[in-house]
Amino acid sequence: MRLFDSHTHVGRFHECYFTPADFINICKQVGITDVGVSSSTMADEDFDLVFSEMEELVSQNEVTIHPVLWISPKMLKTGAITRFIESGIKWCCVKVHNYQQRGQWGDSLSSLMLQATDLARQLNVPLLFHCGNEMCMPDDYEPLIAATPDVKFVIAHSRPVDQTIRILSKYPNAYADTAFTPTEDILKMFNAGVGNRVMWGTDIPVMSYYYNYLDGKKVEEFDYKTYCFNMLNKLRKKLTEEEYLALTYNNAYKLYNR
Repeated sequence: MRLFDSHTHVGRFHECYFTPADFINICKQVGITDVGVSSSTMADEDFDLVFSEMEELVSQNEVTIHPVLWISPKMLKTGAITRFIESGIKWCCVKVHNYQQRGQWGDSLSSLMLQATDLARQLNVPLLFHCGNEMCMPDDYEPLIAATPDVKFVIAHSRPVDQTIRILSKYPNAYADTAFTPTEDILKMFNAGVGNRVMWGTDIPVMSYYYNYLDGKKVEEFDYKTYCFNMLNKLRKKLTEEEYLALTYNNAYKLYNR
């Protein structure tokens, strides 16, 4: 069986660093065959390291990589974005994180956000928003989603779920992923009839920071397979086979495989 994790990271996360080799090993442990991955090193805007990490990932052939281009306002303002666009990497998504970048993006119709949207349109890929924190709620992005029906948008983390359901129900160009989303909220989205645009995502390897590192344990000892499969088994009992396959592979494959 194939498993598509649409929301993962490589690189630096606070005090921890996960190399491309670490990342691939985690994917193999879990049984992930396809993965949407961005570099959390972007939080430091270390563009050289971000580029190196992504290049290393796409050069291996053990896991099918769907590279996500996490961008910052600085990349657009300085022209650093050009290196990534012209790299030959087949980007499957553009990502913005207004909370992590302390509101630098402005509101959803700011000039910077419109530049990010134009980039997604240029690359013919979706634009993903981190959601669930101040300045980063699904409702905050509704004006852009409504004004740009020719671009697809992804609500990362599906939180809060009631806003996510409302946006997905209203706009056919809106999607969501389930990174750090409770199974109860995932089921709410399927029960609301928007499950055909919900994609499995975990935030691997971020949970090892929160559940191991902050408790004084080694991140290398985190059991990703048990963590993921506990959730997947709960969902498999509640969803139909068609819904389960849509969540764990088909929805992401249709959106990210160009």
